[in-house]
Amino acid sequence: MMRSLPWSLLMLVCLFVADARSNSYAAPGVRIDHVRLDAALETALKPGATAWVAIREVIDPGWHTYWRNPGDAGLATTLTWKLPKDVTAGRPLWPAPERFVSGPVVDYGYRDEAILLVPLTMGASGKPAMAHVQVSLLECSQMCIPELASLTIDLRQASGARTIFARAGAALPRAFGGIARAGVTATALTVSLEDPAFAKLRPESIRIFPATMGAVNNDAPATVRLNGNTLIWTAARSPHPKPLDSFDFVVEAPDLGAVAVTARIPPP
Repeated sequence: MMRSLPWSLLMLVCLFVADARSNSYAAPGVRIDHVRLDAALETALKPGATAWVAIREVIDPGWHTYWRNPGDAGLATTLTWKLPKDVTAGRPLWPAPERFVSGPVVDYGYRDEAILLVPLTMGASGKPAMAHVQVSLLECSQMCIPELASLTIDLRQASGARTIFARAGAALPRAFGGIARAGVTATALTVSLEDPAFAKLRPESIRIFPATMGAVNNDAPATVRLNGNTLIWTAARSPHPKPLDSFDFVVEAPDLGAVAVTARIPPP
């Protein structure tokens, strides 16, 4: 990955290259170096209703893009919408990521395929028309390339393969149904999760992906303990910690799947 440039200089390079490319890619599906992007609409968008859009990244072997929390040195994919009047876009739903380690640097992201699901809602007086979304991402292998592309979506009719939405839904973490608690000190963050599903897990099989940026030190060793139905995870705080009132993360294990958790942190 591109580690030798200072972060401020890398960001300037990102902005320069992205601006140069922004007018080059404007089609229903586009290829940008090592990633192909396309958009699908599950159902036609009607006044007073919501429809789901799938933004898909098909990533070349050996390359990866980034999650909502990109980790130490990545850059999260962002979506900028240009929508018809009275249409709004909700927050993207992200599939569970994986962990990429390069020396002391830990990042979170995707290889092969990643599909973001976005709800579009039309007010009662809206009229279906064309929508445009600008996708900004960083694709990395031994080097990193910033990309900016535009996708066009006809809101008047469903588009794309139906299987895209099934795959996207299957890749989303499901909501945690147990009890979540969290606490912080100056140096550590600890979460405690209670759920009968944890009783059958092995600690070494559990992976935890922090979604709240800057909450923990990604490359510092964390500990996972299981006590019956209770999972306890402790991680070192970020070198420059900010006050937290909650901590979002994803827990994943082979016999569990991916689970999205929000743990509230009581005030000091």
